[in-house]
Amino acid sequence: MCWESKTFLMTVSGADSITLLPHQGFLVRTQPTSKLQATAHGEFILSQGAKRVGIIGIQAPFALPNKEHLENTLKPKGGEVVSHVIYEKDKPTYRSEIDQMMRGRPDYIYTNGYAPDTVVLLRDMYRAGIDLPKFAQSYAVPQPTLDTIPAEVSAKVFTGQPSADIESPAYKLAADRIGEKEPDGYVSQATDWASMAVLTIAKAKEVSGVAMKDNIRKICQGSGQKVYSAVEGLKVLGEGKEINYEGASGPCDFTDIGDILGCRFRYMHVVKGKLEFLKLV
Repeated sequence: MCWESKTFLMTVSGADSITLLPHQGFLVRTQPTSKLQATAHGEFILSQGAKRVGIIGIQAPFALPNKEHLENTLKPKGGEVVSHVIYEKDKPTYRSEIDQMMRGRPDYIYTNGYAPDTVVLLRDMYRAGIDLPKFAQSYAVPQPTLDTIPAEVSAKVFTGQPSADIESPAYKLAADRIGEKEPDGYVSQATDWASMAVLTIAKAKEVSGVAMKDNIRKICQGSGQKVYSAVEGLKVLGEGKEINYEGASGPCDFTDIGDILGCRFRYMHVVKGKLEFLKLV
């Protein structure tokens, strides 16, 4: 709908397939692709000493790519994916799928779903007496979700998420602007969209999807003066100079098909039902 109507889209979706569509340049994403994410997750899992990983996740466009990228990361370093089970959403129990995954005798579990189904998974695994470390995307086990289940159910859960660039001047400016002490990666990406939209329109001197498509890289890539907010960027553009916007989520540099080139990852672990910071990579 967006490319057919020449509407420019910025997105936080990560499935590889999105930018492989014939979107004609009307799309960029600040979220790392499935490949970037699964590769980072694989490195983290290997750093914990795991060798045999069982994957269990929801039917979604990222299901198979995540498995393939995870496998490609594990294999060269002596790890392997020993089982991969895809389930349908909205089921009251996933015990049969869990049993199927466990037949591969994993020493680490990679869950690949969303919050509602991940809660069911964790409950079922606890009832089955499965005491293995588990990895999940941060959005699958946010603190409000953890608060609804007993602490023992979420024991040995680790989470990962694309991290905001917390050392960037843009991050502090964004935090002050929206009144949050520590905006997460997703909030930071959304503030970057707003800044990039304003700066691109100013650069193009036109408000249209075509103008956004043709000019967004002119304000966030290249050798222009680095700026860390839309306000700062508008001032520099007003002086007739080129700019390179650096965002709260990180450098907003995109490939030809609209993928972000890279980002940092923030890892947490659950201790007595509460998320605690582990490391930033």
